[in-house]
Amino acid sequence: MGSRQIAQEAAVVFAQLVDTRFGTAKPALHAAVLDSAHVLGGPDRHLSRNALVGALVGLLLGSAGVFLLASGARPVVAAGGDDDRLRKRESVLEQRVKGVTARERAVAVQAGKLAAREQELEARAAKVAAAEREAGALPAPLPEPVPEPEAKAEPALPAQAGAWNLYELQNAVDAQTGVTPEQAEIWRAHLYFLREHASSDGSLPRSFDPLIADVFAEIVHGGPSGAPMLR
Repeated sequence: MGSRQIAQEAAVVFAQLVDTRFGTAKPALHAAVLDSAHVLGGPDRHLSRNALVGALVGLLLGSAGVFLLASGARPVVAAGGDDDRLRKRESVLEQRVKGVTARERAVAVQAGKLAAREQELEARAAKVAAAEREAGALPAPLPEPVPEPEAKAEPALPAQAGAWNLYELQNAVDAQTGVTPEQAEIWRAHLYFLREHASSDGSLPRSFDPLIADVFAEIVHGGPSGAPMLR
């Protein structure tokens, strides 16, 4: 196999490697057949030229390998940096999600409190409305009765003096000597009672005339002692 064929095959492989590394489309499948019986070039062979071409091909292959190794190491570092950035972004997103969740919980709790307050206010409003309906159904209170003016008491008429005098009755009782002790005691008791109603001159009200006529009948009409009558 000549140096020209080796150079051509090395160029083909190098093109495939470059396309594989930087190409965006999926590389097509190629097959290189090494056939020593069919030489791409002519039958003439030049040793110096072939050696120079081989050295050039080796230099190209070595440069391609170094380039591929260097370019293959950088994506690893870049991939690692991307992973770090992704992890940081995920952490930030998780923190934001936690913050949003906490705020949502706080809002839900506040909404629950507001709903309970609204229910309480509605219940109180219903009670007030029911009380107003009951108050409207009750009959109106009756007016308080107006007190009647008190009748002025007529001035009492002065008691008219009767026919008997306390001092005269007392003297008549003292003059009686023929009466029993019981009768004398009855007279004295009535004189004590009449003394509270007698005036300063001994006059007794006319309302006591029947009582005096009954109790002191023996003195008034003349008793067993023969004392004179008061009238």
